[in-house]
Parts: sequence; C-alpha cells; structure tokens
Amino acid sequence: MVSVVLAAGLGMVTNLVTSTFTWSLAAFGFALVVTQALLSVWQARQEQRNRRTARDGLLAPLRPPAPEQRKDASVDARQLVYLLTAPFSPTPLWGRRAVHDELLAWCVDRSSSAGVVRVVSGPAGVGKSRLALAVAESLPAGWAAGRFTGNGEQLVKLIADAGEPTLVIVEDADRVAGLDTLILQASKHPTLVRLLMIAREGLGPMPETVLPQVNQGVSLTALGDSGDRQRWFGEAVRAYARKLEIPPPDLPDRAVGHDGDTPLIVHARALLAALGRQGTRTWSFAEIMSELVALELHSWEADLDRLPKGCDVEVLSQAVAVLLVLPARTDEQAADLLRRVSQYSKKAAFESRMTIARWARRRHPPGPDGRLDLRPHLVGERLVLDVLGRTNLLREEDTAAITALVRSYTEFPDALEVLVPLLDRQRAHLPELLAGIIDTGVAGHALDVALAALVDADDGLVRLRLITIEAPVSLRNLRAAISQCAVAHHRELVKADPDRYLPDLADALFDLGSSLQALGRFRSALGFIEESVELYRRLAIDDPETYEQDLAASLVGASFILRELGCPRDAVELAREGVGIHRRLAVDEANFDEGLFAYSLNTLGLVLRELGRPREAIEVARESVELFRRLAAEAPESQVPILAMALLNLGLVLGELGELHDAVDSVRESVEIHRRLVAVEPDLYQDALAMSITNLGFLLGETGQYRDALSAAQESVELYRGLVVEDPTVHETYFAMALLDLGQMLFKLGRPREALGVTEESLKLNRRLAASEPAFHEPKLAKTLINLSVILKDLERFQDALAAAEESVSLYRRLAVAEPDIHEPELAMSLVNSSVVLEEAGQLGEALRNVEESVDLYRRLASGEPASYQHKLAIALSNLAAGLHSVNRIDDAWRVWEEEAAVLKACAERDEKLYGPSYRRVLALLREKPGGAD
Repeated sequence: MVSVVLAAGLGMVTNLVTSTFTWSLAAFGFALVVTQALLSVWQARQEQRNRRTARDGLLAPLRPPAPEQRKDASVDARQLVYLLTAPFSPTPLWGRRAVHDELLAWCVDRSSSAGVVRVVSGPAGVGKSRLALAVAESLPAGWAAGRFTGNGEQLVKLIADAGEPTLVIVEDADRVAGLDTLILQASKHPTLVRLLMIAREGLGPMPETVLPQVNQGVSLTALGDSGDRQRWFGEAVRAYARKLEIPPPDLPDRAVGHDGDTPLIVHARALLAALGRQGTRTWSFAEIMSELVALELHSWEADLDRLPKGCDVEVLSQAVAVLLVLPARTDEQAADLLRRVSQYSKKAAFESRMTIARWARRRHPPGPDGRLDLRPHLVGERLVLDVLGRTNLLREEDTAAITALVRSYTEFPDALEVLVPLLDRQRAHLPELLAGIIDTGVAGHALDVALAALVDADDGLVRLRLITIEAPVSLRNLRAAISQCAVAHHRELVKADPDRYLPDLADALFDLGSSLQALGRFRSALGFIEESVELYRRLAIDDPETYEQDLAASLVGASFILRELGCPRDAVELAREGVGIHRRLAVDEANFDEGLFAYSLNTLGLVLRELGRPREAIEVARESVELFRRLAAEAPESQVPILAMALLNLGLVLGELGELHDAVDSVRESVEIHRRLVAVEPDLYQDALAMSITNLGFLLGETGQYRDALSAAQESVELYRGLVVEDPTVHETYFAMALLDLGQMLFKLGRPREALGVTEESLKLNRRLAASEPAFHEPKLAKTLINLSVILKDLERFQDALAAAEESVSLYRRLAVAEPDIHEPELAMSLVNSSVVLEEAGQLGEALRNVEESVDLYRRLASGEPASYQHKLAIALSNLAAGLHSVNRIDDAWRVWEEEAAVLKACAERDEKLYGPSYRRVLALLREKPGGAD
C-alpha cells in the first residue's frame, strides 16, 4: 500500500514539473490509491474471516445436525434417544434462570479478575449441557461459542488471533487430555476466553499451577416440585409429539415421577409417553433406562442390511459396548478392539470388523478420549452394563475400561458386578488402577467397601506402591486399608532399623487410628492411636522440637476417641496435656501449628462438656472458634469445615449454660456453613450437616420454637436415613439421636401417636447399640426410655410407661455411681419423669420419694451452675409441690411453690421471654395461698 502511494505521489510530482499538468495521469494515480486501499480492506477482512474459520475448525457447533433417518422407517424404528440430549431438546431450559444469568454475566463482563474457568458439576441428566447451551445462545453479538474438540493450545492461539471473545464448552471435562494446558493458555487471555467445564464429579486432580483457575463453579441438583414435574412433563410430551409429527396422547391430571427426578428423566418419561408407552409417569429409573436402551437397539435394525452377513443387534450391542469403554483413535484401532466380539475374533474377519467399526463411529462419533459418545450417557452406560453382565468381552489388559465403569457406578450400582472381577484379575497393577479410580472423584459406600476388600496388606510388592496413594476422605474404608498397609510396611522396616523408621511407624499408626475413627471403629482406633502416643513420647524425649507437635496431635486424637467410647475422665487428661504442649509451642512460632492448636481446644471443650463442666468448656470453645475464624479467612477450603464443627460445639456448651439464644445463633451458623459445603461436596459433608441440623432442632425446642424444631428434626432424620443405608456403622448412633429428637418435637406439638413410632424406632436402635458398646450407648438408651415413658403415659398406657420409666431410672442410677458429674443431672431428670408416671399409676408414695430425690439433686447442681440447672429445678419443684398437695401436705406444698417462684424469678431475670410466663403463673398461684403471696 505504501509503495503504491509513493508511486502515485512520484507520478504527481513528475506531472507538475513537466511543462503541462495532465489530468488523466492524476486521475489514474488517484484511482490506483483508492483501488489499493479497497484491496487492503478486503484483504484484512479476508484474513479475519480466515482466522475465524481456523478457530471454528477447532470448535464443534453448539447444535450439530440431526442424524439422518431412513425415510421408510416407522417412528419407533428411527433414532430417537438423541432427542433427549441438549442440542435437540424440544423445550426451553427449565428452572435455572438464576444460575444462567450468573454464568452469562461472568462471560459478558469480560473482567480479567473474574477468571477464565467455571465448572458446572452434578449427576448425569441434571441439565449441565442444557444450561451451558442456553448460556452460549444468550451471548450478545460479537461473541463466538462452540464445543471443545481437542488441541487446547492451538485453539486458544486461534481465538487470540481472531480477536473475538469466545465461550468454549468443554463437555466431560474430567475425561479430556491436556485440560491443564487449555486452562493455562486461556488464562493468558482473560478478556477473550471463557471456558465452561462440564463434569459429573468435578475436574479431578489438577496441577498446582492450574488450581487457582478452577476454584469457582456451580453444582447442579435435581430441581422442581411435583407441580413443576407435572407441568414440564405435559409441555415435553406435546413438544415431542410435534417433533415426531404424531398426535399427542391424552394427559390425565395425575402426579408425575418422584422427588429427585432430573430433567433428563422427566424428558424421558415424556418421550416414551408420546410414543404411546403406558404408565411412564410412574416408571422407576431402572424401567426408564431399560426402555431407552431397547429403543436405541431397535433403531439399529434398520442398518442391518448394510452390515456384514450374520451381524444382528446382539453383535452390534457387544461391539458398541466394547467401543464405549475402550478408546480408539482410528477406525483401524476400533476394528482391532472388536476382536473381543467372538463372532469376529478371527483374523480373517478384519473387513467385517472394519465395517462395524465405521458404522459405530459414524453413528456415535467418539469423544475427545477416543471412546464412542453415545448420548445420553446414561443410555450408553446402561447398555454397557447389560452387555458386560451377560458376556465376557473384556480381557485382563483392558484396564482402560475401569474408569468408564467407575463413572457409571454413581447411577448404576450394579457396575460393581463388572468392575470388581476386572480389578481382581489385575492385583499386580492394583495401586495404579486405584489411583485412576480416585482421580475420577467418584465415591460411595459400596464402591469404597469393594475397593478396600481388594487391598492385601500382606502382599509386600504391591503394598509398597499402595502406600504412596492418598485416598480421599470420601473413600474411608479404602483409606483405612491403605493405612493398614503402611503400618505393616513400617513395622517390618523398624525391625531392621528402628532409629531410622520409628518416626514413620508413629505417623502410620496415627493415620490408621484416625482412619478407623472415621469409620466409627473406635475400639480398634484407640489401640493404634495409643501406640502412636507411646512412640511420639519416646521420640520427643530425644528431639522435642521435631516431635512434640506430633505428640500433642496424637494425645488429642486419643482423647477424642476415649470420649466417643464413654470414657471422658481419661479423655480430659490427654486433651489437657495436648493443649498444654500446643500452648508451650506457641511461644516458638516457627514450630507451631495454629490449626492443630485450635482443633485441640475444640476437643478439650467437647470432653469438658461431656464431663458436665460447661463453665470450663465455654472458655476453650470460644477460643477455638476465634482461632478457626481467623484461619478460615486465610485458608477457607481447609479451615471452614472445621470452623463449622467448632461453632456446633460452642452452641451446645452455650445451651448447657442456659444461654439458649446465643446457642441457637452459633449452631444456626454451623448449619449454614454446612449447607454451603454440601452444595459443593455432598458426599463429604452430608453427615456433618445432618448432625448440625439435629442439634439446631434440639436447641430450638429448648427455646419453645417447636414448629421450627420439628422442621429441623424431620430434615435431619431424612438425611440420616439416607446415610444409614450407605454406612450404618458410622451413622446409626446419630440416626437414633435424630429420631429421638423428632419424637420429642412431635409430642410437644400434640402428635403422640406419631411420636411413639419414631421413639420406638430410636429405642430399638439404641438397645442394639448399647449391647455392643454399653459405656457409650447406655446413656442414650436411658434417655430414650424417659421420652418413651412420657409418650406412653399420654396415651394412657400406664403400665408400659411405668416399665420404661423404671428401667431408665435403674440405668441412670448405675451410671451415676461410676460418673456422678456426668450422669447425676440425667438421673435427676429421670426421677422427675418417673414420679409423674408413678402418680398416674396410683403409686403416690413412690412418686413423692422420686421427685424429692430429684429436687435434692437439682438443688445441689443449681448451686454450682444456676444458669444450667435452675429451670430444671423449677420443674422438679413444681412436680414436688403438686405431689405434696395431692397427699394433703398443704403447708409443705406452699413452701415448695414459694421456692419455685424464687427460682423462676432468677431464671426470668436472665431470659424474660423464655421464663417470665412460668414465673407469673406461679405468682398467680401463690396469690391464692391463705394470707396471699409473700
């Protein structure tokens, strides 16, 4: 362009210096400049188009073309299940407006500080791809969008060259090779590139350099209530009927589906209903999946005349199953994999295998990992499990199938029936295979137990590689099994060289004890933790700077377990020693772990509360929460979950001190934190959420908020029912407690028959648990018997109520002899309750003796801890006064009522709202006394 301008200018100068000015030459020069300018603009636009074309060549379209259908095929013989995938859905996005707008704003804002990655996770069929598509199609003009197909580094370069902001949807992101490269390259262009990652369980392990980019995301769950499902079902049925050009069926006004149905399941019900299947609105998940697989297989029949002779749907299903679980980059590699299909195993069948491989890869084009991408994925997974369940297609070397089978376990637990034998045949490679399984992020109790059962601590060669694996806390049994391997390995090393390997053995023992504790196996855990304490003591004598912190951690660990085993006196000494070491280490900041210190304080607070010493407990509980708040601000990912548990403990201590409103606030904060944690990692924090909700319900009940307390109790019971199915050993204790609280709230709200059912369920659980661990579970059994007797009395089953009350008193008497500080308050409560039941049964003398004993106990307790026990003393005094009045000891009754008034006055001064009405009621009663109230 510059040369043309210079040439034209030179021509003009020449024109001027010659004798006459030539207009034709000037016009020619001007035309030459204009032409070249236009040519340059055209060339620039062409280059821009070329850059966009190059970029788009590495992006698949948001909505690919629909599969070709044979014109002569009936509706049922067509390809149909693809209609359930996001690009072909005939309905708009349902119920995700808020998250849609949030993701759209993240894109459009183009702030360099917003990050280039968002992860959308959630179970199969929950609508992740549909949400991503809706966001992409809502982008304003000037944006490009498409689906990732591979070669992340080159894609980002072409996006930068094109200069247009681009949204890249990465489906099945956890299966994409080179994902870290894509993210790192994209992070260099924070205003141009947005990566929307889609994965069921998150992205899995990522390099440290990438982690800051992938810490934001959205976890989707099933949405909508019964009304939404019914409305969406009707909308989808009509939409599918229009799409298929068939008349829509009649839709009676009846409920559709079940709570927890994903959008995919609602769509599947609708598609099947449009096709004339009867009863789909109530079909189970298994029935729906089986019918969808049958639809897919039926559609293959139309292609059989193009395939090798003797090929039928069963052969095709075997071929597709193989290519769904084993990767192949080319048709030739796919054909080689099909030698696993017996009909085409011979070398001479190569052409037939190639024909089938091409058919399969054309029909279900492979994803980035080389496996066939049959969608919806649930249909492909169900097909694989059905085929592998009836045929022996996989070979020992087919370990690449393992991750595909693990992913399908989340929705199809019977995947274990195929997965476990395959792993069992590969024991020599078990460490590497387990590492791959862990990387998928899939968890679940049955999977955990099955994987742990494969670990052999006696196999020295495999064991050495196993102990390098760090199993997540969501796989507790596997974690414990690997810890057992580590202990066995280091015991052998210590025999050869104790000075060198004793610290490693101490660490391994502590890890194993902690792993067993997480499984609820407290007795086994205690032995290993106590052995680690002994070793750390020896090590700390020679090298306190290195080992005192480990000693403190093991002491606190042993304390926690002893508390769980019902031995709080032994526990408190160990906890105090651990806290003391941490306080001493705090002076030397270089060798001090503030997180361990905060945890030790929390454990000491738990033990002191268990010992009935809430005044001491409150100080360390508050200090623990204060420390964890600061730590959580600095490292939220690791410290916020522990802060939530510390807040729960603080709330319970405040409750025992009578500071009920502060207690509710503390536990409510714990619940809110746990809800946020569960939204991101439900498998990891569901049990902690259930526990915090249980205790919130209890405290709400103590403040008289019975309806809110009932809602909390119902939610915690529902959560624990699911958890107990997964792992009864860990969760049954807390489930029994949640049932007990639910029964109490139902009774308070005048629903004794419902209360009886759940309380009897709690009693059954507690009897069984107390038989195996009496020290820990007998107090809970005794409390359950108290509540049961109250309910039975209300239902006028006096003999049954009396039997429960007497058993409760008997248990608490025995427990109070061994641990008076802990169990005397509970004995006092059971005596009050039994006196009421005895009175109803006509045993007035025995009733009076019990309530008098209760009053004596509460007087002593209230003198030391008035805030904790005065309101309970008032209840006992009220019952004693009524009992005295019933046996005509009128003067004694008035004296007791006067004492009750004095006690309630002190209570009301602390909390007028809670205790004022009771105080005024007693004052009104005393005005009826001859001579009036004092």
